[in-house]
Amino acid sequence: MKTASANIIILVAWGLTIALTSQLLGGTFESGRSCQTNCVSIMYYASIALAVIGTVLSFMHVRQPGSSLISKLFLLAGLGLIGILVGVMLIGTLT
Repeated sequence: MKTASANIIILVAWGLTIALTSQLLGGTFESGRSCQTNCVSIMYYASIALAVIGTVLSFMHVRQPGSSLISKLFLLAGLGLIGILVGVMLIGTLT
């Protein structure tokens, strides 16, 4: 059950990140995007939280003997998503 929940959480985090990206690239702030600043920040921090939770659960499962390849792939997907989201935060902070 832990494996399935970790995998689902990571998939939801990726989906939320894709939805966030489509909102950010959907037009300028003045053009009347459907998701404004508050909505974008909620989506961003929710995707970070889900990515961290899913990655921690996946890491705990991978440490057990006999973990499957799919669990290891989802761990890499979670780590990659965390890297992307932290990179976006750093770029936003530096600009």
